[in-house]
Amino acid sequence: MMGDTGQGTGRAGEAEVTVRVRLESILAEHAPANPEAYPVPENCTLAELIQLLGLREDQVMFAFVNGHMATLQTRLPDKASVSLCPFICGG
Repeated sequence: MMGDTGQGTGRAGEAEVTVRVRLESILAEHAPANPEAYPVPENCTLAELIQLLGLREDQVMFAFVNGHMATLQTRLPDKASVSLCPFICGG
C-alpha cells in the first residue's frame, strides 16, 4: 500500500499500469501527486485503487471507468480514466 506521497505502489518487481484519476468535490483532497498518470498494480480493482488513495469505500457513491459506471470489482486497464464521486448531502 502506498503512503501519503501519492507516488503509487512502489512495490519492487510488481508490474504496474497507469491510470488517470479524477476525484470530485470533497474527495479531491486525496488526489495523488500525478493524477494524469498514477501508477497502480497490474490487474488493480477499483476497490484497491480507492484504498491506495487513502479513501474508504463508503466515501464513494459513484465510480466511472472510461466513462462507464463501475463496480468495486472492476479491473483497471492501462491508461484508464477513473472518476470517483462522493455522497452529496443537501437540505
